[in-house]
Amino acid sequence: MALDSGTKSPGTSLYSGSMADAMEKAFVEEWPTVMGDDADLPASSEQLNLMFRAIAQGVIRHLKQNSESLKVTVTVQIGPTTYTGTGSVTDIEIS
Repeated sequence: MALDSGTKSPGTSLYSGSMADAMEKAFVEEWPTVMGDDADLPASSEQLNLMFRAIAQGVIRHLKQNSESLKVTVTVQIGPTTYTGTGSVTDIEIS
């Protein structure tokens, strides 16, 4: 599965299931903890959606540009034997 920042173009919103969508959901979930249970949640707006999309796009762009810094460890068990290997990320797919 490719990393999806979430984008919006004229007449189209590709947001659901994206990193920006996850950020917006986390924002809504964390709001009462930080701002208080009685604090009204700000209305969704283009500016708020833009902020989530821009941050998500920046995070994914940074990860792609620095993919060699990411390390992956894979463990596979075949019968009674466990194999572990570590490698570097060579590319990040972005949708």
